[in-house]
Amino acid sequence: MPLINYLEIYQFGSSLFSKHFNDIDLLIIYDENKILNSEIYQNHVIKIKKAMNDVFKKRIHITCLNRKEEKEYNFLAKIKSKKINWKNEYFA
Repeated sequence: MPLINYLEIYQFGSSLFSKHFNDIDLLIIYDENKILNSEIYQNHVIKIKKAMNDVFKKRIHITCLNRKEEKEYNFLAKIKSKKINWKNEYFA
């Protein structure tokens, strides 16, 4: 099954609300049953960070949570965010 089924990417922070921002904050939520915690950083975060940096030419800060952690912390409910259709926009 393609990786897109196991990862969700959300943009949050000042880059959503301001034309003048220093960095882009991303939240990656991944399926812990399909992707190991060590794999998310080694294989995916680096690729996503590079692709986003190539597009925006800004520093990229990435927070990773598995789906269980996101439910526990309720992170998305506490922030304003935009889900990124990353397969089409950045990795086509």
